[in-house]
Amino acid sequence: MTAAPTPRAGGPLGALFGLLNSVSFGIWLLVILFVYCTIGSAGAFYPTSFAFWDPGVWEYHQIRTFRGLEMTEYEWFNWWPFDLLMLLICLNITVVTLKRIKLNAINAGVWMIHSGVIVLCLGSVWYFGTKVEGDTPVLRRQVSITLPSGETGVLPVIPGAVLDVGEGLGRWNFQISSANPDYTMLSGPDKGQQRYSVMVSVQPPASDPFMRQLIAGHPENTEDVIRSDDPQQPMARAVKVLGKPLVNEELGLDLDFLPQTHFYLANWVEKSWALYLRERKPDGTYTEWAQRPLDGMPLFNDYVKSPEEIWTAPGREAPIDPLDVVAESSDPNDPLAGVPIEVTSYLRYAMDQSRRVAGGDRLFPELSLRFDDGMGQIFDTELTAFPDPSKPNELDFLDFKWAATVAERQALVEPSPPVLRFQVPGVEGLHEATVSGSSLADEDLAFEQVPGSDYAYRVQFIQDLKDQGVLCSLELKNGDRHFRRWVFDAAHRARNMDVSLESQDDGHNHAPGEHVDHEHRPSLLPKEVLEKDDGIEVWFEPGNDPRPVFFVAGPGDDDLGLVMNNMGAVQDGEYVPIRIGERISLGGNNTVSVTSYLARSQVETRPYLVPLEERNKDARERRSMAHLAFTVGGETLTPWVRFHEYVFDRPDDPRMPFGTAMRRFPFDPERLELPDGRRLELMLGRERMELVAPVVLDDFVLTSHVGGFSGRTPSIRNWTSHVRFADEDGDAAWGGIKEVTVNGPAEHDGFWFFQSAWDPPSRARFRGEVDSAGLNYTVLGVGNRNGVGVQLLGCAIAVVGMIYAFYVKPLLIARRRKRGGGRAALEAGAARVRAGVRMGGLPEDVA
Repeated sequence: MTAAPTPRAGGPLGALFGLLNSVSFGIWLLVILFVYCTIGSAGAFYPTSFAFWDPGVWEYHQIRTFRGLEMTEYEWFNWWPFDLLMLLICLNITVVTLKRIKLNAINAGVWMIHSGVIVLCLGSVWYFGTKVEGDTPVLRRQVSITLPSGETGVLPVIPGAVLDVGEGLGRWNFQISSANPDYTMLSGPDKGQQRYSVMVSVQPPASDPFMRQLIAGHPENTEDVIRSDDPQQPMARAVKVLGKPLVNEELGLDLDFLPQTHFYLANWVEKSWALYLRERKPDGTYTEWAQRPLDGMPLFNDYVKSPEEIWTAPGREAPIDPLDVVAESSDPNDPLAGVPIEVTSYLRYAMDQSRRVAGGDRLFPELSLRFDDGMGQIFDTELTAFPDPSKPNELDFLDFKWAATVAERQALVEPSPPVLRFQVPGVEGLHEATVSGSSLADEDLAFEQVPGSDYAYRVQFIQDLKDQGVLCSLELKNGDRHFRRWVFDAAHRARNMDVSLESQDDGHNHAPGEHVDHEHRPSLLPKEVLEKDDGIEVWFEPGNDPRPVFFVAGPGDDDLGLVMNNMGAVQDGEYVPIRIGERISLGGNNTVSVTSYLARSQVETRPYLVPLEERNKDARERRSMAHLAFTVGGETLTPWVRFHEYVFDRPDDPRMPFGTAMRRFPFDPERLELPDGRRLELMLGRERMELVAPVVLDDFVLTSHVGGFSGRTPSIRNWTSHVRFADEDGDAAWGGIKEVTVNGPAEHDGFWFFQSAWDPPSRARFRGEVDSAGLNYTVLGVGNRNGVGVQLLGCAIAVVGMIYAFYVKPLLIARRRKRGGGRAALEAGAARVRAGVRMGGLPEDVA
């Protein structure tokens, strides 16, 4: 009689238990996990049409960066679907192991593998659930300043950094002239060794400037450098000139550590946007930066509330998709406490750009044209009626002018030849002559007599000198006198001058700008400029020779017309009003149309959204901008704020175009004046956290290893930061040196510090900036590693289980089979004996 099977529990719990007890369900979970991990790490290929057999319809995209997801890889693997998937896998492994696999010597390896996987998952939950990672910049030194009057100041050692200390007539100016990371000691017990040296330029309020050299770790070697009377050595050590090392011994300058107390969370790990704001006080000082976390901010895509907020490239549309992210105040230092700040737009990669838009009172006619040859070739251009002389119109067949009156417009469109007007004292009236030729084009051109005078003239050439005016060069004769007069148009008439022809050595006349072989011809410029001959006055009007395609605007703001000359059209030479978008035939299939026209415009600056193909992929979020909106005193302010890699506490100094922060890291917060008169500074950045202990940079070592892989450089480099952490007692002392290298992180109080970036040598780029030898700061990566030990333990247990399953288990099975084979032979022999007894072959007692 057999026992009845145990009934399976019913209901949802029973169904769930049955599913978790299914091996096939576990296999499907692993397949889903593989697909999920592949999409999150490598992205996905998918067809864009049903013709999936065509390779051209397949596209690759990083799915997690799509609009609506906006996930980093870390966030993708901390998303609830992944957590649920891992939970189900662990439950499936646990139930299947307990229900289907007996715990014995044969199955010990499987039990260890499954246990190791579960331990690994638990360690990963701990690791990712508490993961923190970012970076922090650490300056090498700062100069502590103490004036003879007792006033103090602090100046970070960044070449070019400046600081004023004191007030009024007692103000001192200090500047970091240079920093030498490889200064060789010239004397003392450390002679020949390299140290960090800083040269500070000092401008006292009422005496000559000098420079003071400071050496890290050697304050006894501090000395000044002053001007000397020796032209061979204009700068000399003060001890050689004054007999003492310091010009002013009451001025205290010391090199001190500059502690870093915060680090900035990495957006590439987990989006950690933050808005920073502070108030500028009436005395010029600032409140501390207040931080407002921005939860829900995107990272990979552009979001714009209104197309009027930004500029886009021609033919591109603004990605209209407004944000709804609100930054609430929580910092006690927040100058806008209780005022919510809304982020309405976000640009991943943008820069400020100024363009002219309709509006304003300034007359500045602008025209945008499109030429089409009817064969697919389209050409766009822009014209201004008042062009910049430094940017002349390069299209000779095209012109655009403004006419203040109808009569002026008519004069602009009607061709007229150049005209000369002569006046000779004592001769009544003006003599007017039309220019019809030039002696440079016709050497036999005859001189024409000025009526009622002894003067005769002929035209040498006419040349448009762009922003210098239109020049007409004349040859004039008066008896035995023979000279040249340069006559300019009315706007440049003050430049008229007489030039002696005899002063040209070769007797040849040259037009301004004409090429001359300087080895065989004299200089173009006249060697003798005579006083202007007062016996004759000459005026020159260049005339009007309209271009083949000539646009005229005015006198009304909406008046715009076109005049075509010598184009073979019926309306040649006539003024024809035109409208925006109207296509006008230029003959054949060629057409021109006005795409936009502004008579009055104003300059407006907006963020320009850089197209994807023009972006630097390594810039990450450094070019990003956010549009804010908040209300103060009944007025709504809507500034754009730029992203800043780091937030610096020092105020920006207008004398330093690159900011007073750190080279390579711009510092230019958005400045606002509130309706109540307060001044505010805002910037977009990353959320920052306090370090477990303040850190300072003691030394920075750059080593090169010649040989091995060279790539683009002849050697392999290693960057080593020697850092110190504050003592746990909280006093001013610093602990021992810890080395942080590229592949050698250092641990302190549960956090690991690794080399992330450094200060390379750089040349001056702006006025007021100085060259830098580099190595003035380091950037340390900061992160914790909670749960790593548990993860390693799980891996170790699983590996031991695999070794057991693949090597120990087969031996146990073989030994068991061997023992099982001997027992089976004995049982078979006994069976044969018993069979023989039954058949009488053997006595029963023998059997």
